[in-house]
Amino acid sequence: EKLNLRVATANSEIDIAKETELKTSEKLNEVNKEMVARRESLKLQWKKLRRQGKEN
Repeated sequence: EKLNLRVATANSEIDIAKETELKTSEKLNEVNKEMVARRESLKLQWKKLRRQGKEN
């Protein structure tokens, strides 16, 4: 009976760890997407500033 309880507890901890890992992975993907979007925005701003500098 103690063994069954240990196994059940371990399985529960594994499930919690899997959920945590999934949430962390999803958050990481979200942050990466935001970084890509910001990088593209900065590139566009940089190009615009360079064009304005050439016009002056």
